[in-house]
Amino acid sequence: GSGKTTLAESMLFEAGVIKRKGSVEAKNTVSDYFPVELEYGYSVFPTVFHVEWNNKKLNIIDCPGSDDFVGGAITSLNVTDQAVILINGQYGPEVGTQNNFRYTEKLGKPVIFLVNQLDSDKCDFDNIIATMKDIYGSKCVQIQYPIETGPGFNALIDVLLMKKYSWKPEGGAPIIEDIPEEEMDKAMELHAALVEAAAENDEGLMEKFFEDPDSITPDELLAAIRKATISMQLVPMLCGSSFHNKGVQKLLDAIVDYMPAPNDVPAIKGTNPKTDEEEDRHPRDDEPFSALAFKIMTDPYVGRLSFFRVYSGTLNTGSAVLNATKNKRERVGRLLQMHANHREDLETVYAGDIAAMVGLKNTTTGDTLCDEKAPVILESMDFPEPVIRVAIEPKTKAGQEKMGLALVKLAEEDPTFKTYTDEETGQTIECYRCSENDEGERGKAIFYLIALETPLLELQGEKRHLANQQITGDENQSQNDEYRPCIPFEPAWIEHNQRTPEQGVGWCRNTDERGSLALIKIKLSQAQCREGCDDEGCVRQPWAQRLQKLRILHYKEL
Repeated sequence: GSGKTTLAESMLFEAGVIKRKGSVEAKNTVSDYFPVELEYGYSVFPTVFHVEWNNKKLNIIDCPGSDDFVGGAITSLNVTDQAVILINGQYGPEVGTQNNFRYTEKLGKPVIFLVNQLDSDKCDFDNIIATMKDIYGSKCVQIQYPIETGPGFNALIDVLLMKKYSWKPEGGAPIIEDIPEEEMDKAMELHAALVEAAAENDEGLMEKFFEDPDSITPDELLAAIRKATISMQLVPMLCGSSFHNKGVQKLLDAIVDYMPAPNDVPAIKGTNPKTDEEEDRHPRDDEPFSALAFKIMTDPYVGRLSFFRVYSGTLNTGSAVLNATKNKRERVGRLLQMHANHREDLETVYAGDIAAMVGLKNTTTGDTLCDEKAPVILESMDFPEPVIRVAIEPKTKAGQEKMGLALVKLAEEDPTFKTYTDEETGQTIECYRCSENDEGERGKAIFYLIALETPLLELQGEKRHLANQQITGDENQSQNDEYRPCIPFEPAWIEHNQRTPEQGVGWCRNTDERGSLALIKIKLSQAQCREGCDDEGCVRQPWAQRLQKLRILHYKEL
């Protein structure tokens, strides 16, 4: 990964919240504590914690980076005011980088890019910066650059403050020095580019820039960059190594200096459920209480936890709130400040806070909680549709009820996970893993899904007796069409939910293979379609004939 969990650990350490840093390899980080996260070594669930830095309280959510768990990232982005997107110093911007940046643009959240892992042998910082500017254009502005990358990385130049920051091998607080003479030309060039970019987005600074660029002070430059960052005209780019604690303090400074506080953010819009009129809720403590629930989880010690972001007003322990989305009255048993899986009781929460409630029975992800006397429904969250469907059955009939309860809990905790019962087969289908294409719509003609009740060898002569025929593809194609266009099978992959390759639930695709857990490569033997074509990938071959001719070529697990 790009090092988000390691960065979270370093932030907690630098802020004095923890006395000793954990690591992903040692399985003792604060933010990854679920057994599945410890087993696989990456984040699966968003984790909430907070630090205090420069007399400011920062509520931070460590989001999963994998597209398989995009729901956690989307819910978190909906309730935060900004985002820090990490760039892998070895590989540069990846598909997930661009996806998450699109989410921030869609939700109107300012962004800081952090090029992490500069201590990697494979790091090519200049190439990463060039790639970033090719993708995102001139809005990406360098605030820092490293003097050296690789194992020898221990210093960077801040082109805003025009200072050199270096670290001892253990990282920590930087040593601040003047810029070396050999780096002055490059630093001055980047400083001039930064001043010009800031002036383009600030009329007052523009006049001063044309009169005398050297008269612009660091404070004026910082204020202009902050203004442009909040308005999403600029995206500051920082660098560092979270593993060795180098650049982490500078990142925390940048979050305070460049990013908006809750009172810098425009009022959130909502709808009065009684009048259907639009209302604004300003981020002030004297406004009526309003909040948005963004995560539900079950804690083994306190029970059901509802995580929420306060947008206006205050809330005290023991109060009653209205779930305006469901028009249900809820009693708040306890208010908790969460540090991953550690809890601190709170008496009151204020505008801008992120906390958790105990005692809410009817609240789910995306619900609005508000003052009973001033009801409002805030803007809802939008999630991509799931693209993978898998049939699931209990081993015994006695397990049917337990399976149902487990699926309900999963659906409560992950809004992108859905279940339904197929009317034709009576099977329970679970849907997961969301995907969006560049236009933000569900991809078409990519996924080809089959669910089989019987082994392939028993499908001779069968056409419409398959268990759960579905295609996630061209929406204009009739589901009852005997000859359905689909992707050619060569090359294609099919994923099964069972160990036996002859039967189970599978999906095929001919594009990106990442994210699959169990893969079986398949190929069609030659078969005649109704027009006499012998092309094994012909889209006009009958559906059942295609299934009869599947032949397993290769099986592997990722």
